[in-house]
Amino acid sequence: MVDNDYLLLDAHCGMCSRAGWFISRRLRDDKLIITELDSEQGQKIVAGFSQQMKDADSLYLIRNGKPYMLSSAAIRTLLYLPIWWRILYPVAWIIPLPIRNYAYRVLARNRHRLFPLK
Repeated sequence: MVDNDYLLLDAHCGMCSRAGWFISRRLRDDKLIITELDSEQGQKIVAGFSQQMKDADSLYLIRNGKPYMLSSAAIRTLLYLPIWWRILYPVAWIIPLPIRNYAYRVLARNRHRLFPLK
């Protein structure tokens, strides 16, 4: 079993870079490792994914050895943050998965235009 959880982000995305910085500054403990998808460590983790997961335009969260993507990964990331962020977790799960993932995909498709790298 893996000792740490991993959050894999797109290094070429301004939104992902900002989110990684935001999360890293607020982590409650050091169990979550934030790394880039293109890094050696990120590529080793992604190699074990199904082809469907590899093809997704998503961030990935490996929590307790289980991979999550799209809105499920984003929402579960809240669990690593202080309480005032974690309280959003149950609220976010109220939104049905198809709606959450649709919104996630729209944002992901436009992220480079909306959040350019500086």
